[in-house]
Amino acid sequence: MRSSHSVRGGASSTGAYSPLVDDADEGTAKVAAEASGGLLNGLRATTALLCADDMRRPLAMGIGIMLFQQFSGINAVIFYSGSILETAGMEDANLGGALIMAVQVLLTGVSMVLMDKAGRKVLLGLSATGMAASGLALAVFFVNGKKPTWLALMSLMTYIATFSLGMGPVPWLFMGEIFPANARALACSVATLANWSFSFLVTYYFNRVQALLKPQGCFVVFAGVCLGAAGFATCVMPETKGKTFEMIAREFRKADPPPKEGQERRSESSEF
Repeated sequence: MRSSHSVRGGASSTGAYSPLVDDADEGTAKVAAEASGGLLNGLRATTALLCADDMRRPLAMGIGIMLFQQFSGINAVIFYSGSILETAGMEDANLGGALIMAVQVLLTGVSMVLMDKAGRKVLLGLSATGMAASGLALAVFFVNGKKPTWLALMSLMTYIATFSLGMGPVPWLFMGEIFPANARALACSVATLANWSFSFLVTYYFNRVQALLKPQGCFVVFAGVCLGAAGFATCVMPETKGKTFEMIAREFRKADPPPKEGQERRSESSEF
């Protein structure tokens, strides 16, 4: 029986290959090269967008506020609140944990009402200050031989309550307001990635740091971070309440240093 040839450039009965195979390989290589070039161009465009003059300060501020949120120790406090209450000698630590979470839900709802009345700066500043005081109270609890029990419960509840009022919701709202429209989605993604990276670091290393500094040392560090966040809210963070995106962008441009003489001339010449 006579052997047939391949329909699309496969091997013939003599073992030779059709030119169509070479054409297909060349086409595949061309597509791969175009895809690689497109990826590199996309990376260059993304980098240029994030490093633009009007993005540097908002992006640094967005990542900074996420750093303060996570290094305030909120996840460590939530994850280990049950063991803290057990250490304090509370008979039903699960009930105490449930009360703490109920406070968080309640105060998060309250913060939604206050956000556009009190303003972002005020809420974040008060929240960070309250968390710092609660962290210092927890440090006193451990220094005092893990007593009294009520101090541990009240400190944890106050810590979560003040976090829920400002440090919890404000960074996410603020992040969506400060970035230019052309880069908002990308910049919010970068800030979110930073937030979860900071959360991972705090959760992963908390036990090791606790073994090194003892619980009281950890809460003193958390309180220091919260005081830094209060200073950030007071001195660095712009108020965005009641402002349009264009007004916020103008404020960032005013806060940027003026361009050097050479840069100013280049920008003027580029306009013509």
